[in-house]
Amino acid sequence: MPIVNKALVMVQWKQDSAEAEKLLMQALDLDPDCDTAIITMAQLTLQRGDPEGAIKWFERSGKLARTQGELENALTCESRERWQASKWR
Repeated sequence: MPIVNKALVMVQWKQDSAEAEKLLMQALDLDPDCDTAIITMAQLTLQRGDPEGAIKWFERSGKLARTQGELENALTCESRERWQASKWR
């Protein structure tokens, strides 16, 4: 989790999303089921303008959901991005 926190600082304070993504991938190498890293990757991927990539991250987040709220959030985000992506095709 410290790596994920550092990634969040890189995005929020330094505006360095490329470095943040590298850190998040390191975190996921250590713990492939790190839900915070996965949802943050989804958000960064969206900010980068890659809705198809974000959908994959949101799908992964949904598979790891531990609560109803987490599942609803992941499915809502995934569905929204699928809808938006279909409008741009």
